Amino acid sequence: MATVNLASLSNQIQTPAANSTTVSFTFNTPVKIDQSNYLIWRYQVLASIHGNKLEKFIDESINPPPSHIAQRVGEDLRSIENPDFITWISHDQVMLGWLLSSMSEGIISLVFNLETSREV
Repeated sequence: MATVNLASLSNQIQTPAANSTTVSFTFNTPVKIDQSNYLIWRYQVLASIHGNKLEKFIDESINPPPSHIAQRVGEDLRSIENPDFITWISHDQVMLGWLLSSMSEGIISLVFNLETSREV
């Protein structure tokens, strides 16, 4: 019986969140997608997405937070960058990087102009 070292199959990605804590995602991608193994790749990718509770980044019914929010400064109402949006983008880009790392060069060339996990 063969044993598999899961540590060698796992990538752990950490990214700072808006409140200076560290968020850690664990992704297992032993199979890179090419032109012949989409179903296997999809199965492992969805398992990692669900396991890390990251469905919101690929679910088209869930919108990211607004990019700007209103903040009152004295009598003035100003538009500032939304920290929740910045965190969303940061986490989405980590997931996008992971998705790209799970693809063969031939597949990456087909999606190189997509900018979010949802688009991929």
